[in-house]
Amino acid sequence: MECTCEDEPMRRMATRMMGKFEKYWSNFNETLAIVVVLDPRFKFEFVEWGYKKIYGSDAKPYIEAIHRRLFSLFDDYIQRSSFTLGSSSAASQMNFVSQESERKVQGEVEDETFYGDFDITDEIDGALQKSELDAYLDEKRIKRTEKLDILSYWAKHHPRYSILGSIARDFLCILITTVASESAFSCSGRIIDRFRSTIKNENAEALLCLRDWIYGEQDLVEAIAEFQEYTEDILNPNDANNSSMQGSNVVL
Repeated sequence: MECTCEDEPMRRMATRMMGKFEKYWSNFNETLAIVVVLDPRFKFEFVEWGYKKIYGSDAKPYIEAIHRRLFSLFDDYIQRSSFTLGSSSAASQMNFVSQESERKVQGEVEDETFYGDFDITDEIDGALQKSELDAYLDEKRIKRTEKLDILSYWAKHHPRYSILGSIARDFLCILITTVASESAFSCSGRIIDRFRSTIKNENAEALLCLRDWIYGEQDLVEAIAEFQEYTEDILNPNDANNSSMQGSNVVL
């Protein structure tokens, strides 16, 4: 992106500002985009709109990257779900084989074709789950200005969108903002690195207040000492008079 302002100082300033912006936002965190998609008031349309606002005609590669990442994530969750269901089915099948062996020993032979339609339900469910994300994205968005508890929304719609509900459960619990202990107590630079720990808002507020009290206590002690020095003559007039008389005797 290039600045085309005719004013040279303004153009240089805008170029530096754009450099700062690109430094921190060119490598955009895809997690934020996925969380936006999980909000039924915005969905993927907001991601497209946002990137076009920022990058204009150059937004297409960014939008396509988020689209691929979203569907790749959805496929990963489908595989996890299939693995869980497969493990449960394997355990059930082993139990079924054991019971059937006992029944055969007892002379009870059942027709295996009776369970044929049941055995293919996993494949049908897998095909339906692959279109779950498309169905969600194709649905009409909720009005943007409507107040919505997104966690309650996904808890309510989890039976309908089981895979998306699992994604929402995992991604919406990620904290976006954190406060490092260094930033609470350091008097110099604010140091925040990738290994910082997260704390609750109440704890952060307590740490910030404690820092002010710790560093403010020394200033308070110095102020009290200075105040006592200034008011010593007023608070102890006898001592002041004796000092004056002794000074007079010395002069005489």
